[in-house]
Amino acid sequence: EKQRELMNKIRIKEKKIQNIQLENKRISLKENTQENGLTTNQMSTISRNDKKLTELLEEIGILEQNLDKSIHGINNNTQSKQITSSSSITSTSKSKEYVNEDDNEVLDITDTNSNTNW
Repeated sequence: EKQRELMNKIRIKEKKIQNIQLENKRISLKENTQENGLTTNQMSTISRNDKKLTELLEEIGILEQNLDKSIHGINNNTQSKQITSSSSITSTSKSKEYVNEDDNEVLDITDTNSNTNW
């Protein structure tokens, strides 16, 4: 759910960026049709829009980082639960199982004289 919210925020900001870029393009197109180029207000608008574009891009970067952290956090939690459930050391009178948490491999030491296949 949190990931959906982050994705929606990213999409909204991307849409704002598109709208601002379109506005800047329309204003720039007027430059050739007007006798004296762009007015002061039009230049101010382009400048203001450029600053807003920079802010939105930075905000999107932060949201994407948060999304990545959220995704990796879920994956790490899932992996931790799997490791925790599989890494319990089981011992019986004849055998012991040890779990290598890095590889999720189980080493069965049933008999110390038995051959081990690595």
